[in-house]
Parts: sequence; C-alpha cells; structure tokens
Amino acid sequence: MRICAGGLLVRGSEILLVRRADDRVFYPGVWDVVGGHCEAGETPAETLARELAEELGIEPLVFEPVDILDEPQPGKYGDARYHMFVVTGWSGSRDCVTQSTPSCGGSRSTRR
Repeated sequence: MRICAGGLLVRGSEILLVRRADDRVFYPGVWDVVGGHCEAGETPAETLARELAEELGIEPLVFEPVDILDEPQPGKYGDARYHMFVVTGWSGSRDCVTQSTPSCGGSRSTRR
C-alpha cells in the first residue's frame, strides 16, 4: 500500500493548489495539494516537510493533520492512504507561494 502526505497551504482567504504534470502515472493533469509518497521509515509529517522543501522551497512551521483518505480508485491506482494536512505557517519564500505564476504551475484560489 502506498502511503502519501499532502498539504493544503492556506494564507488568509487563499489556498495554493498545483497542477500535476500530464505524464504522471497517478492522476495526471489534475489540480492537487502539494505532497508525495512517504519514503521508507518516514512519517507522513516528515514527508510533508520534505515535499514542501523539494517542490516549493519552504519549511512548514504551523500545520496540523486533518484527515486520512483512502484511494478513491484502487482498481485503477492500487491501494493508498493519503495523510492530509493544513499548513498555515511556513518559512522560506518562493514566487509560487507568494504569487500565482505560470512557471510554478500553481494556482491560488479564494476560499468561500
């Protein structure tokens, strides 16, 4: 079973989503939270920190787990468990966290 972790970055009334590449094996071309697969011996919180550093160049400082989701399409993608976090504070900076830029593949959305 794949174990994954993902973070929904929230700042004020905005959230950050990223678009998965069209050539990805799992859920190609969809908008998603930032995250990835747990490596051997890594906790979901450690995975979250590593993925945010690798993908956005930031370190999560304030985050909390909000849910653990089972893979909705196990017949197509296999069994997986997704540990979801809300991230409300981080250090470091990257354009795609502070502004929406096409080069980051990110999109900011206002929560309603």
